[in-house]
Amino acid sequence: MEKHSHKDIESLVRLLTDADAVVVGAGSGLSSAAGFNHYHWAPALETHLGEFKDYYHFTSPFAGFYYCYSSLEQQWAYYTKYIYSMWHLPIGQPYLALKAVLAGKD
Repeated sequence: MEKHSHKDIESLVRLLTDADAVVVGAGSGLSSAAGFNHYHWAPALETHLGEFKDYYHFTSPFAGFYYCYSSLEQQWAYYTKYIYSMWHLPIGQPYLALKAVLAGKD
């Protein structure tokens, strides 16, 4: 991982402070940093989705999105449970830190 100097961080803080609005682009790395690795079974998601993992032999939580279910009810049962689990799991620290950094910005 690349290390950034104190000067780099100060420059970023100055840019954020002076900006009227900020656009954030984030991918799965933010979720992974928060402990939600959707490509591997982490305890938090396995707790909520374990019945699907065991029944369908999913290799990861994302595998459930690409599986060819025999009915729409089965497919939406997985989607619903997945969304429910993400809604109810604790907010990861990287998301809280990003919220704090961007407080007061559009």
